[in-house]
Amino acid sequence: MATAASLSVNLPALTTHCHLCAVDGLLVLFHRITKAICLLDPLSNAVTEFPAISSIVATVPTREHHFAMFLRNNPSGVDGHSINGAGLDESTSPPTLVLCLRDNLSNFIFAKPGDAHWTLVNQGQAYHHSMMGRVLIHSLLSQGGRCYVASPEGSIFLVELGPLPQLVEIVNQRQRATREGANNQTELFTVGGVTGRIEVSEVDIAGRTLIPVRSLGRYAAFIGMTHCMLVSTRTFPSVVADAMYLGYHYQLSRKFSIYHPKSRKAEPPHEFGLEENHKVVPHARPCNLDQYLVCYVDRKHRLSGPCINHVAHYSIG
Repeated sequence: MATAASLSVNLPALTTHCHLCAVDGLLVLFHRITKAICLLDPLSNAVTEFPAISSIVATVPTREHHFAMFLRNNPSGVDGHSINGAGLDESTSPPTLVLCLRDNLSNFIFAKPGDAHWTLVNQGQAYHHSMMGRVLIHSLLSQGGRCYVASPEGSIFLVELGPLPQLVEIVNQRQRATREGANNQTELFTVGGVTGRIEVSEVDIAGRTLIPVRSLGRYAAFIGMTHCMLVSTRTFPSVVADAMYLGYHYQLSRKFSIYHPKSRKAEPPHEFGLEENHKVVPHARPCNLDQYLVCYVDRKHRLSGPCINHVAHYSIG
């Protein structure tokens, strides 16, 4: 990546697909005409087909009023660009693909190859009445063959697929988030007049708790509005170890790019620009891996373009 070297493979059969995100090394693709979802193995070019997201079924009456209203007003289903992350649940055979829907939808749907439709996950304990039935979530992650999601205050939920598809609380941080003085004042830092605080924790699933982490060791974390990544600096030595990189969007508002948890020091924001198609890109081109990733983790915003593999979208049909 530091030399901008890349390998291009032409797959004519997939020219009508959009690359939306990745899960466990597989690319999640969306067919722009049929709305079908598929997984592409970029090494073998093997494709696994899933149903179209034009058909979503709730197994129980949903409390998510906003989502139910959306489905009533949009009988053709959701758009592929509402997908904000994916996970694979290996507790089923074949594994189940779980998709996270972003913005106003804020829900999860899942399906296996051969299914006739996608199924809506009941939000269970993660339901927030103040959000008109929308759950507040930050990320979807596959770990140990199961899918987990985190809420803004740090609560962790398991995406349970059966017998009732729902979010099951693993770690409850709501009381801590609302408790006055819960934040450790020694962890605060100020950059450019903006005071911030970054807390790193390891999730102990068996113990149902969060364990504070003071160092990332040889890893670096990339934190975006839509994706988060943990990168090994042994594999990619151009990335700074024991560092937390903010995505493009956060860099603009927080006024720093990299935070070093051990020294509690922060570095100035990266420089970005707009290319000819008005997509946000690193100012220096070609760019290094870390500069590319801070844009990638914030890919779902108004300046990121419709998808990764198309410059622009036009009506098809």
